[in-house]
Amino acid sequence: MKGPKKHQTINNTFLQEDSIGLEIFTMEQLHEQHYALLSQPLRTNNYQVLIFFTAIAHHAIDFSPVTIRPYTTFFIAKGSVHTFDPNARYEGIVINFTEDFVCRDEHDLALLHQHPLFSGSGQIDLQDIATYKGLIETMTAELRKPKDEFSRMLLRNLLQNFLIFSGREYTATHAFNHVKGPDMQYVQRYTVLIEKHYKTMKTVAGYAALLRITEKRLNQATTSVTGKSPKQFIDDHVLVAAKRLLSFTIMTVKEIGFELGFSQTTHFIKYFTKHTGLSPASFRQQQSI
Repeated sequence: MKGPKKHQTINNTFLQEDSIGLEIFTMEQLHEQHYALLSQPLRTNNYQVLIFFTAIAHHAIDFSPVTIRPYTTFFIAKGSVHTFDPNARYEGIVINFTEDFVCRDEHDLALLHQHPLFSGSGQIDLQDIATYKGLIETMTAELRKPKDEFSRMLLRNLLQNFLIFSGREYTATHAFNHVKGPDMQYVQRYTVLIEKHYKTMKTVAGYAALLRITEKRLNQATTSVTGKSPKQFIDDHVLVAAKRLLSFTIMTVKEIGFELGFSQTTHFIKYFTKHTGLSPASFRQQQSI
């Protein structure tokens, strides 16, 4: 019997060794230069923006199928998993950048870690296409110039302007992001806490205590902002982490369960099966086909 297939992990996804931390290239170039890698799920260790110029029938992010229309744009956090269709004709732009490149202070970190653009729901259908193309063309032109002491600062500012503009587009097209005040702040803080503690804390009560609010108040905040319960936030995070480990490592199911904070292997198996309809072993086998 064959062991689990370890899918490809792309460190700093396709960034060249001499890159300053930002690269822009076409999807046609991605397809031509890395065709062999596109036949299997890919995990990225940097941040990525995918702008599709044409519709694609099959694409998935973090094991969930996504709908792609012309000028659909995805904002992908590091560690996310892509499943490309190697036989599809992709037309569009890929922007790769590292956290170190774009982040200078806590405000920059908050944009990446707390903004919905990179929280797993970052999908928009571009409206102001001309502005987007202008920003991308300006960044691309600057990347092609010989580097000097101003290059990094200028490119960082251009990328931040691109992300700020994208955030405004996202807010305009996602109704729940019009929610202001404490609810949004609680959800942002809750998301950060889950990322930090999901391996050791899986109860809503525990997170509510850290936020110094009641479970009822936390539920009110998450449902008003996202339509999801606090428990769904936790489960979504744990399940994505489990799927990534099953797909990209040769760790045993027992080891993965322990890594994710389950005291008994049977508890992890029951949890995973309940939420996905597949046992961890079956999911891994499905991914290895």
